[in-house]
Amino acid sequence: MRFMKKIWGFFTTTITIAIIIAVAYGIFLLLSNFLNRISSINESIIAAFVAALTAVFGYWYTQRQINFRNTLEAHRPKKVEVYGVFMDILEDALNSVKNKEKEKITPSNISDKLQKKFFKLNRGLIIWGSPKTIKAWHNFRLGSKESSSNHEPLFLMDAILRSIREDLGNSNFGLKEGDLIKIFLSDPEELDNKK
Repeated sequence: MRFMKKIWGFFTTTITIAIIIAVAYGIFLLLSNFLNRISSINESIIAAFVAALTAVFGYWYTQRQINFRNTLEAHRPKKVEVYGVFMDILEDALNSVKNKEKEKITPSNISDKLQKKFFKLNRGLIIWGSPKTIKAWHNFRLGSKESSSNHEPLFLMDAILRSIREDLGNSNFGLKEGDLIKIFLSDPEELDNKK
């Protein structure tokens, strides 16, 4: 029985190797035949073929870019609306800090109006937000709960603002970490000392 298994293993290995060699030889013959035919074709025909191939690829790429841009423009108003809700929440939170409401925002002390804004924001982000913005929002929510520093949530909020700008097609070139959130602070330089 063991002898038969060895013979069967040898036989299947030999057949597999023979098939691989035959396929490789067949590919070699096809390529050499193809190269021989190409070398016999007039150069002007090859140039025309390359030009036609380039034109087809260029048309396909242009159409793809146009469709992508049209999709972005169609989604932009919805994204602006969702990110407007985010800005409302941010302003409410910063106003509560300015009004000396040092109490941390929790589900038990949040107003119904603000709670509705959070639900609207979450729903809007799921549908219209970019993956980077959704991830930044998730990191902010986790970081706000676990943060031992008062300034860490501000840097996480800045990351959200950056991803929102990027999602809407704005450049963040030249902006440093914290630059966007500083716009809302009464003492922007305070944040520089906390990096």
